[in-house]
Amino acid sequence: MDRTIPSNVTSFIEGACTGIRAQDQALRTLGSKGTYPKYLVGAGPRELTAFFEDFARVDLAWVAGHRRAMHEGDGTGPVDDLRPVDPGRVTGPDREELEVAGRASLEAGHWSVLVFSGGAATRFFAGADTHPKARELVDRLGYAPPKGLFPVTPVMGFSFLEMFAAQGLAAGIGSGRMPCLILMTSHLTDDAVRRWARTAPLWGHPRDCLLILPQAEHPRLDADGDLLALPDGHLLFTGDGHGGVFRALLEPGEKGRTMASRLSDAGVRHLVLHNVDNGAANGLDEARIGYHIRGNHQLTLSVVQRTRPDEPVGLVALNGRTGLLECVEYSVCPKELSEALAPDGNPRFSLAHICTNLVDLAAVRADLKPTLYTGKEVQVGDRRVASSTWEMLNQDLSRHLDADRVGVIQVGRDGFFLPTKSLAGSDSLESTMAALAARDAARLTGAGARVHENAHVEIDPCLGPGSHPLRGAGVGWRVARDASVYLGVRHGPDGSLPFTEGLDVGEAAVFRVSARRPYGSLAFDPDTRAIGEDPPSAGRLSLGRHVSVGPGVAVDLSVEGDGCLVVPDGTRLERDVTLVVPPGETKTLS
Repeated sequence: MDRTIPSNVTSFIEGACTGIRAQDQALRTLGSKGTYPKYLVGAGPRELTAFFEDFARVDLAWVAGHRRAMHEGDGTGPVDDLRPVDPGRVTGPDREELEVAGRASLEAGHWSVLVFSGGAATRFFAGADTHPKARELVDRLGYAPPKGLFPVTPVMGFSFLEMFAAQGLAAGIGSGRMPCLILMTSHLTDDAVRRWARTAPLWGHPRDCLLILPQAEHPRLDADGDLLALPDGHLLFTGDGHGGVFRALLEPGEKGRTMASRLSDAGVRHLVLHNVDNGAANGLDEARIGYHIRGNHQLTLSVVQRTRPDEPVGLVALNGRTGLLECVEYSVCPKELSEALAPDGNPRFSLAHICTNLVDLAAVRADLKPTLYTGKEVQVGDRRVASSTWEMLNQDLSRHLDADRVGVIQVGRDGFFLPTKSLAGSDSLESTMAALAARDAARLTGAGARVHENAHVEIDPCLGPGSHPLRGAGVGWRVARDASVYLGVRHGPDGSLPFTEGLDVGEAAVFRVSARRPYGSLAFDPDTRAIGEDPPSAGRLSLGRHVSVGPGVAVDLSVEGDGCLVVPDGTRLERDVTLVVPPGETKTLS
């Protein structure tokens, strides 16, 4: 008898079926029998059954590789001969040419967006008890939702996933071909994300173009390489990293078909990959897509300027020994590399990888070398235990491709990178919401409005991207201090513009106009993904000239179906108004 194994475990195994005894032998062969005395002392039959049921779905080869990486090193550390990279840019004189190329590729239906939506968001919800918005949401739902379903837009409070769906729908209407939105989930997020995908209205977003892709998961290990088991016997699983997206795309699913083959058969040639918590991911930016297409790249890495040596971002560099482009993950990046200086005193490596990458679907592969992450403490019963994970990173695909087939494109931080890692402070929900409001306020200002720096502005994607006019909005408008404005109606009656000049929203006032179907009844062909709007069936608005909203007044106007709302010239709103226009009706607000 092995006296290192608790008697309750020994008794259970001796009386168990052949399958459990075989699993016990596999655990011992793996070298992780230390799991028993550490985490399963006193466990009863129910807990031990749960443990072995979980262990039965463990990829033993993956765990063995994880253990070797812990004990021998994972070999993913940077080498000596790394050199800076000169990136391409989406700004400058050739931007228009890049946009044309990108637009043509979108019109051909070659693009879809894949969002990494599997994270547990433990850091994000760490301060939920003291954050009013988070506390209200958790109290209302009864649980902390996946981060992707957390309200993030500054006026309407649409979630990350709603925002990405709206952007994709706008791109589809603009190009005539609907891009798919693919959400990679984990066991922590899958149920909630699937429920959202089934039930959220999403302005008519075609359900055929909203896809769920579960990622593979593996157990966390403790500092000795043993599996972590909770008091209920279950193992602590975590995803295989965002690089696991390629394995998931190539994994046979329904009827033996892979997601990659389904997308390819539907005409998709390229994917944009980004994190769910990047509020400015801007996945379908035409110029960046054009850069990828024009360069004939199999992978394009998006980068911004680093802000400080210890910023938790990967460093993009050329490996002078192998001739390959690499992204050195911040968790394994030595201080001497992150702080290295060029002869002019500036950082030698200035490009920060933002985990928004464009990839040729034909180039994906499942054999990326994982990276070891150590030291994260997890709660196991009444104690905190340091754990490690072994995860693949999607940018490591660059190590398998010729350097001339890997693009590096520098984008503006404010326009493409708003990481949202916590509720408050830097890189937080608060900073993301403020940046989104400032972005749309600048857009409204560019259209002729005066917007106070403390105002909150949200412009729905249905009104077009930033380079397009706002369908009459902005000219002579004033949005005062602490006022909130949301614009979400695309069409006016009889082909007219919905907005006109002179809107005045007073201090601390709220003015929101929305349409449930801003594009009308969409014409969508699931075989070709061709899509078009139908303005006569859209919710419509006629906002007259020189309408004003008094200080502190809340005005919330929404149009259902093909309803039409008319706000006459010179209307003064001096008290709160909530008005819903039913389908088929025209209402005039006086």
